[in-house]
Amino acid sequence: MYRNAFRKLSKICVYLAVFTFINLLFFRNIKKDDSFEANSIHKSFIYERLPVSRNKTISSFTDGLDRLINGQITPLHQVKSPSADTINVGIILVNIKKTDKFDYKLEIATRKNIASLIENAKSKPIQLILVTDEFSSSQVGSLVASLIGTKIALDVIKNVYHHKLVQPPHVTIVNYKEIVAKNPEFVHGYMALNVTDAGTKYEHEFFFIAPIYHQAFTNFDRLIMVDGTDMLWQSDIAELNEQYNLFKPENIIGMGNDMSPYYWLNLKDYRAEHPDTELGEPGPLQGLNSGVVLFDLERMRKSDLYNTYLTPAKTKEILNKHKFRPILGDQDWFTNLDFIHPDLFYVLPCEFNAQTSLEYMRAELKNLFDDFHFCSIYQKLKIVHYNGCGMLPISCGHKGDPEQHMSEVYKKGGYDLKVISHKIDWMYFVKNQVARGELDSSVLPKQEIHYIAV
Repeated sequence: MYRNAFRKLSKICVYLAVFTFINLLFFRNIKKDDSFEANSIHKSFIYERLPVSRNKTISSFTDGLDRLINGQITPLHQVKSPSADTINVGIILVNIKKTDKFDYKLEIATRKNIASLIENAKSKPIQLILVTDEFSSSQVGSLVASLIGTKIALDVIKNVYHHKLVQPPHVTIVNYKEIVAKNPEFVHGYMALNVTDAGTKYEHEFFFIAPIYHQAFTNFDRLIMVDGTDMLWQSDIAELNEQYNLFKPENIIGMGNDMSPYYWLNLKDYRAEHPDTELGEPGPLQGLNSGVVLFDLERMRKSDLYNTYLTPAKTKEILNKHKFRPILGDQDWFTNLDFIHPDLFYVLPCEFNAQTSLEYMRAELKNLFDDFHFCSIYQKLKIVHYNGCGMLPISCGHKGDPEQHMSEVYKKGGYDLKVISHKIDWMYFVKNQVARGELDSSVLPKQEIHYIAV
């Protein structure tokens, strides 16, 4: 009952936005003498920005929104790139709790992520490929449809000088179960090797499917996958797409470094046996992060070397070689393959996946943390990845005097919360004083009590 009501409400919101959009276009195209051609709306700039052909009607656009709201899933063999210059962007969005609607915080984070992506995508058309399941498809479709409908209406309202407007994204929904079915032996075999505790997000299949995207999406050659909930885009995705041009002939996948000593720590036993190894050390072999990934699907399909590792046996082989116990799904698989065959990977500049988590900025690691973590000043970051536990030592569970956990860059303001969060945190200094015991916790609002050191 609640799902149907939510779906109907979403439809109403989207169609109100589209109705506003169409009416504004209609009245803007009426000539001053109130005479106009019957099909003048078809000759207006509407088709410079709608995901439909010029010879189609407005109804085809609203029909597309209706299919999106209803969560219509496209079979993998029918998924194609709308045009040669379209950037295909994949996002995994699944309601793993199977509730009537998405978790509120998850929905807000997803909206911010996709909205910033669409808002900054000004130079090339994009296709959003929403990877989900049958249960979540209508919820995911309604969420994205409302974003697109609202943006269209607001763009037209704000476009007082009648400039050519940016085309909204084409949207396709796919079922991740179909991707799993392309190589279930690999997916389930690798899942069995994962040592994450039961009940965590990494027990789900969709965290293990990235290595086989080339087997699933066979009608186009490039796919950019990004995290769905914790990204902030500060640049046009076309800039990220240009990184493909920097791939060497042997590179098939582009990923940024994991900006933490996570792999350095988890390679402890391997490093003990190989004291001269560079694996896990700060630099190109410190480990990879799957928040932003550029897949050259054509090269992946043609790489015999890469495809030999898509079996449980070969996966176990590379993990055992590094005495590695995986807990982060496909990210750990890519990293362990990178340790053996770094030529398969192009390392993205850190500005395209600048991670903010301070989980590993703690007393015993603070002197080496900056070597792994610092990228650049906030204004130069192109994609900010709000990952992990947070951007304060206290929020990451580091107890005692926060000063003992702070790295040199942190002390100089390199990871300043006020800057990163895009707003002024008026309680910032007060919270630090409370954490140090210089002020009583009663000065803080109740929702800020969790910042207190214990």
